[in-house]
Amino acid sequence: MPTPKDATSEVAKSTQRVGMFFCIEKQDELDSVYEFVNQIKDELGSVTALVFYLGKSKTDQHPEDIFWIDKKAFNLFGHMKSKLKNKLQKQTFDLFISFVTCDAKKCAGILKFTGARLKVGPRQMQGKQIVDISLTVPNGRMDYSEFYQQLTFYMKKLKIKIQ
Repeated sequence: MPTPKDATSEVAKSTQRVGMFFCIEKQDELDSVYEFVNQIKDELGSVTALVFYLGKSKTDQHPEDIFWIDKKAFNLFGHMKSKLKNKLQKQTFDLFISFVTCDAKKCAGILKFTGARLKVGPRQMQGKQIVDISLTVPNGRMDYSEFYQQLTFYMKKLKIKIQ
């Protein structure tokens, strides 16, 4: 497994493919996720957003440009179905930003399985660290914009340009 230093040197020139991962528990969180994703798309031009919804899906309607994952993508034992595995294997990123603060095993599994040269996310409270670079989330409450600003600050320090 590459060390964080190896991972940062691989993407030091610039990041071409940026992915973001959200793991949400309530349907009302979707609006803030969509708003934030659109804000980042305006800034970067292109970004792939993966959203895993832990709640009971009340609707199958979601924006087409969002990679939507729900409980149906897992079998009775909580393991990823092959259809989801195949989709995730096709997704490769230079920089993958996790906005996941919950300790759900399914969220951790998706994060582990997604291919990226550099994974950045909040510090995990339990279990093994899945990301290469972790940042602290103040008060345990995720503010997407604040976390992204903190991330871009450190990326500049590491001389990694997010495009």
